[in-house]
Amino acid sequence: MAYCVHCGQSVTDEGTFCPQCGKSKAVMSSGGGTAVVAVHKTETEKTFLSTQGATVTNTRIIVPGKTYAMAGITSVRSTVIGAKRGLPILIALAGLFLFFVQQPVWGVIFPVGGIIWAVALKDTYAVSINSASGEIQAVISKNEEYITSIVQAVNEAIVYRN
Repeated sequence: MAYCVHCGQSVTDEGTFCPQCGKSKAVMSSGGGTAVVAVHKTETEKTFLSTQGATVTNTRIIVPGKTYAMAGITSVRSTVIGAKRGLPILIALAGLFLFFVQQPVWGVIFPVGGIIWAVALKDTYAVSINSASGEIQAVISKNEEYITSIVQAVNEAIVYRN
């Protein structure tokens, strides 16, 4: 006869958790010796997001090329990585200079082209994950809604595990 050391309920060898208290089976044998059964909780994995290249569950985050354990994640946020507009603006300014030094054709083409190029550039978004070892950008995309959905799912998984 074996008993759960947490609640004292009589337990069988079947299963990994006490049917009474739900804790992992660490049992005391009837002979007075203690036998601890090493078990891992086999909880059903709950999925919070499963979409194009990203899956977020209560135990892990799977993104292209990497898997992160939820247990090590302390927080998550989205980050905006601004588009590099320096060169298009420089071209537009060079065009203005050409306009004033009697090169009206190039003085119009360069500023207009530079402005169109600068406006057409899109910001990039990232899922920034914080853990005890620091911050990493787990996913980078130009699609803000995609990044937002991953961040929201990771936040839900963090709350769920607590």
